[in-house]
Amino acid sequence: MRALTYHGANDVRVDTVPDPEIKEADDIILRVTATAICGSDLHLYRGKIPTVEHGDIFGHEFMGIVEETGPAVTAVQRGDRVCAFLPNTPHTIVSFLAVASLGAIWSCSSPDFGTHGVIDRFGQIEPKVLITCAGYCYAGKDIDQTTKLNEILEQLPSLQQLIIVPYSRAQARIGDYRTHAEVHLWDDFYEPAGDPDFVPVPFNHPLYVLYSSGTTGVPKCIIHSTGGVLLQGVNYSAKVGTDGTTVSTTITSSSTGSAGGNMAAMRRAQASKPARSTKPTTMCGCVVCSSPSCRWCRNTWRLDMPVTSSQ
Repeated sequence: MRALTYHGANDVRVDTVPDPEIKEADDIILRVTATAICGSDLHLYRGKIPTVEHGDIFGHEFMGIVEETGPAVTAVQRGDRVCAFLPNTPHTIVSFLAVASLGAIWSCSSPDFGTHGVIDRFGQIEPKVLITCAGYCYAGKDIDQTTKLNEILEQLPSLQQLIIVPYSRAQARIGDYRTHAEVHLWDDFYEPAGDPDFVPVPFNHPLYVLYSSGTTGVPKCIIHSTGGVLLQGVNYSAKVGTDGTTVSTTITSSSTGSAGGNMAAMRRAQASKPARSTKPTTMCGCVVCSSPSCRWCRNTWRLDMPVTSSQ
């Protein structure tokens, strides 16, 4: 790699130096995308600090993209997979945006999937984190997910964190779940904050993973890139007029594991931006089913607000 190096007082050069290697368990290798020379570096440049040696690299104020980490670095980072087993709720949108901001990869299935349907999907991508609801409502009935979740957890050896959203099962407790992963309840894990700071990623960096139906074998992973999703968002806006110029109301009724559900998540995220039009755009998401008799669907969260174009 190329770096600014010290060769004596008032003598610095841009040299080719060896690429860094992971030596300690908590080391992180960063591909620097921007750096600055500050006042401390000027003292080094002038030879005022005797501990500087020939060939030392300058520039301790920098930013970049994580390329590699040591085994002791366990926080979610770029390229990690985070899976969700959630209905259409604010928890799903918040989690999706948080994952995207870290450069990690999102994958979600709706809670009406069976045990093997979830394992066949999530097992392929080896998630580090699973965010799931403890229960959900289908056709007006409350469904307890505890037994199914424990069956799924047995087949996810890569898991390091499990986050439980009680949802329709308010009595959910950490001790209900058999896993080697660290377990948190949503209210203990979630901390409100401001707008996320998004890690810069290449155009073709994976944003989320969807799956084929699985009718001809194990479901096949379908990777959607960050750049491709953004372009599709522009295309979506042009077709349905979500900038408020031609259509005032759009209704999205789809599960969280579908292409439509993931695109709806993007649109909800964009809804927080300043609008170009004062015409309200209503975006609704059903919990699991679209049955009007389902009390959860009737009371599902709803956004009534202007939505700007994604351009």
